[in-house]
Amino acid sequence: MLALIITAILVTGWNPLPKVSGDFTDWWEKVASSSGKLSEPETLWSDRVGGQPSAAVIAGDAVVVQMRGTIEARGLRSGTELWTKEADWAAAAGDGSNLVVIVGRRGKGLEAVDPAAGTAKWKDPDAIGAWTYRDTVLALACGGLSDCTLTAHAPKDGAQIWKLQLPGIGRVLAGANNDLLGTRLLSGTFDDAVEAMPGSVPAMLGFPIDQRVQVVDTITGKRLRTEEPTTSSRIVVVGGRVLVSTASPKDGNCRYSLEARDAATGKVVWKKDGYDLRTSSGAGCEQRRDPSGTDTVIAATRGTTGRCSCRRGTGGSCSSAGPGTRSSRPTASTA
Repeated sequence: MLALIITAILVTGWNPLPKVSGDFTDWWEKVASSSGKLSEPETLWSDRVGGQPSAAVIAGDAVVVQMRGTIEARGLRSGTELWTKEADWAAAAGDGSNLVVIVGRRGKGLEAVDPAAGTAKWKDPDAIGAWTYRDTVLALACGGLSDCTLTAHAPKDGAQIWKLQLPGIGRVLAGANNDLLGTRLLSGTFDDAVEAMPGSVPAMLGFPIDQRVQVVDTITGKRLRTEEPTTSSRIVVVGGRVLVSTASPKDGNCRYSLEARDAATGKVVWKKDGYDLRTSSGAGCEQRRDPSGTDTVIAATRGTTGRCSCRRGTGGSCSSAGPGTRSSRPTASTA
């Protein structure tokens, strides 16, 4: 109830204590003057869209808004609707003048749409899903539940860069930017909005298919190897390495270890005990989450001995960065 009252006050500018004067009145006048505003300075325009928006991307002179079942574009300066399309899934790909909107329909494949005109620049009629980046679009096509292919396209014109076979039931990865085995954002606040803008494709990706991890080199278009996690381990592909996090229960706690493997050979590059990637939960130390970080660093805790900060090229070594607790988020190397 208190939250509703505060929200009403901020939106309407209503003063609950009209007879109080002094500093409170001065403060309240500032609150009331900005009530109902989305920002300061004020926005160029605001308008309702046809559904609950999940993310929006600025593409040149257009704002592309993603909603469940629909995607539409508005003029950047006017808010005028430019075009709208039905979409089972959608995402942005490319960068600058080469940015396109990937629109997918079940049974109809995908098309790369010009953000301003809404016209198709290129199509992949067999695609059932895609992962979108600044420099490539990875389109997934499956003849059945299995027998899938992964094709890398140039965002600008759809030119094929490479193509490979993915074994197993890959159809479970249908849709836009389904989770792969890598890292997640350090903060989950507005994660849909942050991830709406395409980033650079990592050098290697881990595709979770049939409870295995297919490690793919995105530069050469080769499937390097297959990794199989155990009941006590979680495998992610980060920074060109295969990271294996192990958590096992002991004396009421979880005992952790972390090792980095060469993505091509599977050879162990380094191994560290006590590194907690915050991927596990529960009494059984089940690992259900990906670690926080980026493609160059990951967040970890190391007991209560202190925080550590490491980056690629350091072989997993860490330098002290302050006191560490259960809630601290230091970084661990992926090289």
